[in-house]
Amino acid sequence: MFNGAIDDVRLWNDVRTESEIYDNRYLQLQGTETNLVANWTFNSDQGTIVWDVSTNNYHGSLKNAYD
Repeated sequence: MFNGAIDDVRLWNDVRTESEIYDNRYLQLQGTETNLVANWTFNSDQGTIVWDVSTNNYHGSLKNAYD
């Protein structure tokens, strides 16, 4: 069981180096970056849909979420 909060999940189809992750952790992505598969920012407060802001549109839904 995970007891915490998750925000701005990014899924890539290549290996990210430690410095790439560190240097870009606060950077807001455009959604068109090379090798970006999905990016869920959790910035919407509209219901239970989690919007993928990448061009792939892998939207999801929240279950058992809370504020």
